Amino acid sequence: MPHIIVIDKTGTIKSTNVKDVSAETLYKKAGLKSGENFKLQHTWNKSNGLMCSISLYAKTSPVRAGTENKYDFPPPVDNTLFFGSCVIVRQNLELTEVQDLKEPDWNEIYESLFGGFEDIGVNDSEDESENDDDDVGGPRTKQNYVKDGFVVDDDECDDDVYLSEEEEEEKPIRKTKPRKNATQKHSVPTQNPNPIQTTQLIEDRLDDELVEEEYHVGLQPA
Repeated sequence: MPHIIVIDKTGTIKSTNVKDVSAETLYKKAGLKSGENFKLQHTWNKSNGLMCSISLYAKTSPVRAGTENKYDFPPPVDNTLFFGSCVIVRQNLELTEVQDLKEPDWNEIYESLFGGFEDIGVNDSEDESENDDDDVGGPRTKQNYVKDGFVVDDDECDDDVYLSEEEEEEKPIRKTKPRKNATQKHSVPTQNPNPIQTTQLIEDRLDDELVEEEYHVGLQPA
């Protein structure tokens, strides 16, 4: 007897065999008390890239809280709400023969119906490895970081230290010596005067004093 897939309301998958694949028989495999509203909901076939036909049997009513099926079915029924357990049957494309369907087979078909799944974790690891390879051999800081315009040495950041208000108040005041005015001229020591010029100045001064004295004497009465 061929196997079919039963997916209960929690999303758990199990495989079981069956003689008849009619809706009147399959609802019992789903563990339902009644076959009311239990019917064929969708069939995936070669239009979805499959070499077989996959039929989904389930019920969409009556709506009862807590009986919603939590399994994520492939498009176009990915947004349809089913209730209770669902049954998946595999047949040939002509729907004349029931084919065996077990969980590994369904998992492969399930992935195909979703267009395949990308292994994000592996790609991320490869990207990180490529980035690491690109950085090897580049200039690095003292802390072994690659100099890429964002990471700099501590020595380059010494002048850009930001303090909190408390640290700013506790920071000791540094006394600095007043700087000399850049335009201030240094005093230049005077040179010793020329002896000849000095003698001449003395003689000129004496002559002036004699002339002044004679002038005062000439003014006194006889």
